[in-house]
Amino acid sequence: MPSPSGDGRTYKADAHCFHTTESQVVPFMRILLDGNGIYPGLPGYHIRTEHFDYKAGATLPLPFAKKDTSSAGAPVTDFVTDASAGHYNMALAADTEAEILTLYHNDNLSVDPDLQPIIAVRLKINPDVTGATGQFNSGTLVVGLGSAQNDTPDSVARNAWIRINNLGTGTGYLVNNDPGPYAVGATAITVDTGSGTIVAGDRVVFEDDTTVYRVTGTLAANVFSITSDIATNPGLQATLANNKTVTVVPRALYLEVDDATTDTDDRDSLVNWANDTWMTLVVDMTDLASVKFYVYTAANGWKSLNRGAAISAAAMTGSAENVQPYIQLQKASSANNDHSILIDKIWVAQKEA
Repeated sequence: MPSPSGDGRTYKADAHCFHTTESQVVPFMRILLDGNGIYPGLPGYHIRTEHFDYKAGATLPLPFAKKDTSSAGAPVTDFVTDASAGHYNMALAADTEAEILTLYHNDNLSVDPDLQPIIAVRLKINPDVTGATGQFNSGTLVVGLGSAQNDTPDSVARNAWIRINNLGTGTGYLVNNDPGPYAVGATAITVDTGSGTIVAGDRVVFEDDTTVYRVTGTLAANVFSITSDIATNPGLQATLANNKTVTVVPRALYLEVDDATTDTDDRDSLVNWANDTWMTLVVDMTDLASVKFYVYTAANGWKSLNRGAAISAAAMTGSAENVQPYIQLQKASSANNDHSILIDKIWVAQKEA
């Protein structure tokens, strides 16, 4: 189809898109000529696309590089041969070794926040394959933009990314409300028999109830509080009997921005990610005073992830503040946490210097 910029070029439009403002939806092209060039929907922008359409064993195309901290385990960082449209696999090993896998630009910090960059990453998460719990146990994933690589995400000097991490470690808990049951609408839940933590920000599910609840009050003296985030009934959506199991399911998408002056950590978007589902994550830095975050899935369309006060990266200016595409998957030294992600595409757009 013709370019909307009127320059005579043609392009193929992608169904995926992102918001540059809360009200405007701008098409994000998967292919523009040879995948590089001035993005016609954002005048004056240059867009670089990586499709990862190589055979297994191939070398990553520059400027991409990978880092693997494992020594005894056998994690995977490789292309997937014959994957439709190309995929790159990052998979932790099912062993007791702590492992960190990073896909980045090898600390070539060429993305300039002053040029109002946007990054979009289309990926799929497969958590804890061997353990088969569907949880992101003892793991962390960050996707977005960051400065020089660090094995500890919170130590990356400047960043703007979406984060998935396990907060609580609770396991084996049972509802303790004999004779019970808790009524619909209840928000304070008493438990017993289990071990580990259940902390604010976790997601939990109860036996015989399909609702995923957000923990609003950390477990203390065997009691924690929950919300369904449903305005008309923020508590339990079904009665809850004694001795029903409690499962911690930490699936929230969290937002983080650190401009080396203001550090916003673990801002809960109230939006969950789903197992084995393609999603496009977007970090939009076109306004450094209010960084925007979005997620797209085929089932739910586009959702803004921003909640509460604006998240600022106002101090991330000047050439010394440049960043790079940054995807880091890691786990602590615990067995059977072989989380993996498949990356389909990475788009990076910024204005011409």
